Amino acid sequence: MPFVRLALCRYQPSSVEDAYISRVILADYAQLAPDRTASIVFPGRSLTRFHVSLTGVSYAQTATRPGPAIARATVEERNFAIDEVIGWSPVISDVPMDSAPGTGDTTVWTTDLTLPHARSEGRYRLVLEEFEVLPSGEPSHLLGGEMHRRRLVHQDILPL
Repeated sequence: MPFVRLALCRYQPSSVEDAYISRVILADYAQLAPDRTASIVFPGRSLTRFHVSLTGVSYAQTATRPGPAIARATVEERNFAIDEVIGWSPVISDVPMDSAPGTGDTTVWTTDLTLPHARSEGRYRLVLEEFEVLPSGEPSHLLGGEMHRRRLVHQDILPL
């Protein structure tokens, strides 16, 4: 993913003659977020079973591991007794999504999930996360017998 670095200044049209723009300040480098498309399909009239897909460009391999990146899905349930921003707890956690080549350079990650109870407005939400897998001396995850760390590159939170 590309990085950008902005050069910022302030424009003041009512300033002293020939001093309309402040001096230029360089911001830190920031990585651009990858474009992703997420979809949720409830087949038929199901209130509990659904299919999830996440589509976007990913890498084919790195120096230490084949690609693409890994994606995970989590279903969270809202606790209405707690504030709506922080009142969520996982009911289905960290489900790996299968990856397959998509159109052109894209990858499609998919999984099927089942809610513990029938969905109702505001009760559940889906958290989709995509991670790059990096080698690490201080690992936090075990993948294929080797220690690696994960770097979050994309996250979506979608109401169900």
